[in-house]
Amino acid sequence: QAARSPTPTATAMLATAAPTADPTKHTLRPTVTGTSAIGIKYNGGVMLATDTIACYGSWIRYKDVERIHQVSKDTVIAMNGEMSDYQKVLQMLEQKRIDEYCIDDGSTQTSAELHSYLTRVMYQKRCKFDPLWNMLLVAGHRNGQSYLGYTDLYGSSFADDYMATGLGMYMALPLMRNKWTPNMTEAEARELLETALKVCYYRDTRASNKVQVARVDATGVHVEEPAIVQGGGTTSALLTAAAWLVMVVGRSASTPGSDGVSRDARTLVTCEAVRYSGSGCAAIRTSQHLSRVMGCERWMSGIQIVTSTDLCPGPERR
Repeated sequence: QAARSPTPTATAMLATAAPTADPTKHTLRPTVTGTSAIGIKYNGGVMLATDTIACYGSWIRYKDVERIHQVSKDTVIAMNGEMSDYQKVLQMLEQKRIDEYCIDDGSTQTSAELHSYLTRVMYQKRCKFDPLWNMLLVAGHRNGQSYLGYTDLYGSSFADDYMATGLGMYMALPLMRNKWTPNMTEAEARELLETALKVCYYRDTRASNKVQVARVDATGVHVEEPAIVQGGGTTSALLTAAAWLVMVVGRSASTPGSDGVSRDARTLVTCEAVRYSGSGCAAIRTSQHLSRVMGCERWMSGIQIVTSTDLCPGPERR
């Protein structure tokens, strides 16, 4: 009788296994990203708004990207975060819509149910250490009730009367807390939303004044075309304000003038202030640029950066 061949050990099997041609790939960090999304309820409906910028790292690569989409007859979503992951979310919601259509029982999920579904998806992906790098706002209106919900890459979720994602959490939410009322009209809600978007545009270097607004009310979903939000400043006013953005104290690269600001530094600082004054990082950006251009950290030790919170450039900002 022929002898049995020995059973291969686990170590031997691993040693002879062919390498995987396409290993599992997880998203390690967001690549092409969108910034803040803002949502607000009003008497009779709910609104969402985003700008149209998508950045590749710190480069504003795409300037006409829509980050608001209708996902059912009475629901829209807006996003902040990785664009490719957002496209995956849209594909999942579209497949869900097709499944509902095929059942053909006349029933569709409410905004709250879609919000709950997205929350479970985000939490499941997070537990697999492969998160969808997004913060999502879900808005809808059905049977006289408005809904506004939030979920993110960790699976956190909540519903509220107004909310924001990204830097809008720090810049737009305080403004809406002070101004929002339960009985505000659509016009008042739009005005507050535009004011919040302007604040984000002034202070966020990855934001744009080209924005898109969507509203959901008893008449259905209305997603508007992107439009420019007009700012409150002129080029001449910006130049005047930018001249006072930076003050040079003590030593400088050349002889200071009567106001303590050297002539060469004033010209350079003014140009850079105009370029960066629309963001909350104006002081840091200007300081870094001066240090790089002058090539002298010692010269930078005599510089004090002073920013003006009243500086509000309009769409003329470069």
